[in-house]
Amino acid sequence: PDTAKASGPVPFEDFKDRVEAELFGLVITAHPTFSLSGDLEDFGEPADYRSDDSQSYHYENEQLFKPMRGLYRLVQRISTAVAHRIGFFG
Repeated sequence: PDTAKASGPVPFEDFKDRVEAELFGLVITAHPTFSLSGDLEDFGEPADYRSDDSQSYHYENEQLFKPMRGLYRLVQRISTAVAHRIGFFG
């Protein structure tokens, strides 16, 4: 910038004014790109996540926990039968 050619320190006010002018120019240039005119409902990409209502442990309950619960009961019954058959308690 022109301030770099100055022979000595640049006063803060001059530097601040120059930065503000450049930023204002950037905002004016970028305004059409970032303008909010239009439908705000049509902003961004459509969401592809599942809603909270559809997120549950239904699949896990049906495919994992119920069979494991059944196997646990079966192991309890078999181990009790084996203990009675062998005659070992403890």
